Amino acid sequence: MPTQNEAYAIFNQTVYSPCDGTVSDIEDKWPNETPWSGGAPYNVGNHVLITSDNFAVLMGHLQKGSMLVKVGDKVRKGQPLAKTGNSG
Repeated sequence: MPTQNEAYAIFNQTVYSPCDGTVSDIEDKWPNETPWSGGAPYNVGNHVLITSDNFAVLMGHLQKGSMLVKVGDKVRKGQPLAKTGNSG
C-alpha cells in the first residue's frame, strides 16, 4: 500500500455537497496523515457537517485549508465544499 497521499486517485479531488442544507459544523485544523502510518488522532479529521430537515451528512478526512464554505452557509446539492485529504 502506498505511503504517499498523492498515490491515491481520490486525493486532492473536489468534494461536492450530496444534498441541499446548512453547514452546521466545520473543522479545519488537522494536517494530512501519512497513509498506513497508524498515527493519531483516529477521528474524522477536517470535516464539513451539513444538516437538512431530519438528517445530517458528515464528510471527513478533508484537506486543511481547502474549505470553500463556512458555518451557517446554505449549500445546494452539487456545490463544491472542499478537497479530499487524509486528515484524521
